[in-house]
Amino acid sequence: MYLNKLFAFGFVFDQKLSLKGAQALVLSKQMQQSLKILQMTSVELSEYVAQQYEVNPFIDVENTREDSIASSNQDNDNQEIDNAWESDSYLRYESRSVGDGYASIENLRDDRKSLKEHLIEQVNICFGDSKERAVACYITDTLDANGYISETIDQIASALNVKKKFVEAVLSVLQTFDPVGVYAVDLKSCLTIQALEKYSDDTQLISLIENLEMIAKGEFSKISKTIGCSLDKVRDLIKMVQKLEPKPGRNFAHEVVKSRVADAFIVEDHAGIFYARLNTDVLPKVFVNSKYFAKISETTRNISEKRFCADQFQSANWLLKSIYQRSETIIKIADRIAKEQRDFFKYGLDYLKPMTLSDIAAKIGMHESTISRVSNKFLSTPRGVYEIKYFFTNALTSNVSDDLISTKSVQQKLKEIVESEKADSKTFSDDELAERLHEIGINISRRTVAKYRTMLNIAPSHIRKRRLEKFLSE
Repeated sequence: MYLNKLFAFGFVFDQKLSLKGAQALVLSKQMQQSLKILQMTSVELSEYVAQQYEVNPFIDVENTREDSIASSNQDNDNQEIDNAWESDSYLRYESRSVGDGYASIENLRDDRKSLKEHLIEQVNICFGDSKERAVACYITDTLDANGYISETIDQIASALNVKKKFVEAVLSVLQTFDPVGVYAVDLKSCLTIQALEKYSDDTQLISLIENLEMIAKGEFSKISKTIGCSLDKVRDLIKMVQKLEPKPGRNFAHEVVKSRVADAFIVEDHAGIFYARLNTDVLPKVFVNSKYFAKISETTRNISEKRFCADQFQSANWLLKSIYQRSETIIKIADRIAKEQRDFFKYGLDYLKPMTLSDIAAKIGMHESTISRVSNKFLSTPRGVYEIKYFFTNALTSNVSDDLISTKSVQQKLKEIVESEKADSKTFSDDELAERLHEIGINISRRTVAKYRTMLNIAPSHIRKRRLEKFLSE
């Protein structure tokens, strides 16, 4: 009855089954793993390989050359490794030795005490009450490398469920510790702690520290009126402040030191040609134990176990292949950079050529996204250690030649002009800086000058005119 009414009103039900074809790009797990490995740093790659070694029975890792020598002396039946990629492995790139004239990259042990270790020793001596000592340790743990507290007093009190006054009382004791100035909440607090320790009750000095912004702006006459002293006295007070330590913790060893480990070296041969060499010392030495897989496959009768072994063996081979491809990609890009930036490595920053991802991609036959994934790797060059991304810069035109100029070279020229102001007793505005750059063949607008000046942390001309050095030398 209900269907009859629907048909009466013109409703028609039409059900059909149809197939439609569509194209979609889906990355397999192996491809995702390859991309992930390509982006990893050397440290991250070593950690990842260690994880795979724990779960995959067919992956063997040689940690050191001594391990290799020791293992070679054992039973060949137990140690024979059939490496499917051995003939074309990333290990074919020769390792660097001291005899080659290149120092190997190592993490040097620092036996100095860290800032926090130095302070905890004082905490254990000064605080007998367990509650006070707990708060003191927590506050110490919030310190940054310079000795400043990274949390507010309210946050500390809330985290420890204690009263704010209790935290302030403990903090007042901590601020008497060595080095003087630690446990400060900001720069003014740090300098005030030191001023009270070194100059006791100099109220004018404390007032000067409270008005540090005026010093930065060059408002010396205003400072004189604010703290009630002559300009000569202001000069003396500023010199006293300059003797204080704005970062009392920087002379101690840091808890964590992140070193820049080079993935490749840019070297020069006897003919003056620059080329890239892979730093194999930082790569995990990975092998696939094919003999063990063959042995397990012969003795295993369970289908699920056979499938598991096959999957793990395939995964091990893919891991090795991914590491090989990562090494190939790095060395290919690094070698192209070595050729493109020869003048930079030979003569310095003024000769850094503009270079984009697309430029390199076209010359080495890779996609820009692949190069971008490797741009976080480091290259050790005759000019220092640089990230690969450092070499990709935009270009500006020159009015004296057809050559393009790297933006980093322009920034270096801009910095040199500003540094010359002191010797010439001149201060150039952004328009004048643009003119000076134009005179040496660099076409650049005033707006671009202002942008680069900000990136280089160079103050505007009206502030540079009131330099502190000039005031103190008067």
